[in-house]
Amino acid sequence: MEDKTKEIGEVMHIDVLCNRCGYFNDSLERPYGCDHPDQEETDDETKKGKCYTFCCPIAHALSHDNKDDRKILGKDWKSLSDEQWLQVHSKFKEVKPNK
Repeated sequence: MEDKTKEIGEVMHIDVLCNRCGYFNDSLERPYGCDHPDQEETDDETKKGKCYTFCCPIAHALSHDNKDDRKILGKDWKSLSDEQWLQVHSKFKEVKPNK
């Protein structure tokens, strides 16, 4: 994992965040897993973290229902999937891109 942090305030789709976030852990045993130490949403059996937009410890989901969030999403906010876009609020390590 490359020790590189991202800008606070960056907006990205959940799939992009999953591909870039060093805490995301997608395996057959644990799809959409989250290894962030502050992740509170866990699997009942394994107690391992789960990656969801509503509980991301590094970003918050942007909602069509929130006027401020619509401003962040921009003029085309209606065409974007609700609560699948996030705004980063904490630095995170980015995975090294595959070359």
